[in-house]
Amino acid sequence: MTSQMLKEACAASERVAFQLTQDQERFAELGALLRANPPRSAVTVARGSSDHAAAYLAYLMMARTGCLTASLPMSLVTLNQAPLQVQNTLAVAISQSGQSPDVVEPLRYFSANGATTVALVNDAASPLAEAAQWTMPLHAGPELSVAATKSYITSLSAAARLVAHWQNDAALLDALQRLPDDLQVATQQAWDKAIEEFEKGYTFTPDSDNALFDYDQEIQPLLSSMEATKFEKIIEKGLMNKYIEIYSDVVNIINNKNKERFKNILRQNARLQDSAVNDIPNIKRSAYNAY
Repeated sequence: MTSQMLKEACAASERVAFQLTQDQERFAELGALLRANPPRSAVTVARGSSDHAAAYLAYLMMARTGCLTASLPMSLVTLNQAPLQVQNTLAVAISQSGQSPDVVEPLRYFSANGATTVALVNDAASPLAEAAQWTMPLHAGPELSVAATKSYITSLSAAARLVAHWQNDAALLDALQRLPDDLQVATQQAWDKAIEEFEKGYTFTPDSDNALFDYDQEIQPLLSSMEATKFEKIIEKGLMNKYIEIYSDVVNIINNKNKERFKNILRQNARLQDSAVNDIPNIKRSAYNAY
């Protein structure tokens, strides 16, 4: 039986092809603006899987344009109200839903304080889209399986389009036109040999001496549920230090034997209900709007 997630993942080639037919003049205008007024630095604003797409964008921008790019840490604007100096900065937010306050509010701050702001967002009517000076819809279509598939891939293609137009790079723009066909070919490949590795629940982390970190399908929704928590309530209950301790503990979780310990930490310190912790699908649904 074909899962909804697989259907949506396989639709990525179609959605990228459609995206490439849209907003061409808008991307060209933004690229011309960035060439005429090069930003002195750039910052990405994203959470969850969108933050992985933002890391790809940051790599492209630094490798191709030389623009120093950083990822905005969470809560700097929403809670700490840090007096960030953002004049002549490019701020790019990436999100599927465009609903998370920790993504929307920073972009509003950047827009109001002299930065050039861009939203790569699937929901073009979202608060994030309204907060940006330049909204570039992902055109991924509805994502019903919750786990990011086609919205993640269209985030990557939109990121590449942004950099290609910034550089006015005809070769990269031409390569992007071939991307949908390459994605379609990828869906027809036999991935059986990779399943054994995926089932181990491990992933290599770049630049960490090949360190292995547990990141399986139970831990990720738990992390997502934490990001979906209302930070104001954490502050009210005096739990901010405990919240920080939770994230610090995540770094030390490197194998499955610590999984129950991690759940217990969440129950005790983040005040998650036992039923919610054990109900992984509902946690994933509650965390959906965080991205």
